[in-house]
Amino acid sequence: MEFRSFNSVLDECIAALQQGDTVDDCLAKYPSHADRLEPLLILADKVRNTPPALPRPWPQAAAWQRVRQRATDLRSSPQPVQLSFDYGAWLRPVAITLAVLLALFGATGGTVLAAQNSLPDSPLYRVKLATEDVRLWFVFDDVHKAEILIDQSNERM
Repeated sequence: MEFRSFNSVLDECIAALQQGDTVDDCLAKYPSHADRLEPLLILADKVRNTPPALPRPWPQAAAWQRVRQRATDLRSSPQPVQLSFDYGAWLRPVAITLAVLLALFGATGGTVLAAQNSLPDSPLYRVKLATEDVRLWFVFDDVHKAEILIDQSNERM
């Protein structure tokens, strides 16, 4: 006996129902799946035999009348589109400012990063000293400040 998945059996039975077979014919064809197939096939048969829902004539006519009236209103009084040239005018200066700030911070960060390994005879050594001082400005605990100063002195040795 050939093994078939339940989904393929169900698909085949639904196709057979569409061709005109009955639910009992499909159940007789696959008795091993009959318990699971029966409620699904009954539901599929009911759905297939349900008549299409048609809209009631008077609401449909009223809706079409509203559509026609709106179309007539739009055609009879065209409204000019007003283009505003100042739309988003604030966006350009903000974008330029952000771009300049981003470039400035990027250049500053790159300079600070390049200065970290500079020696006393290097032009970037003053930047290194300044970054060490700035780092100390943001430490408010004396213990941590001492640790940073010890690390800096060990680095110089």
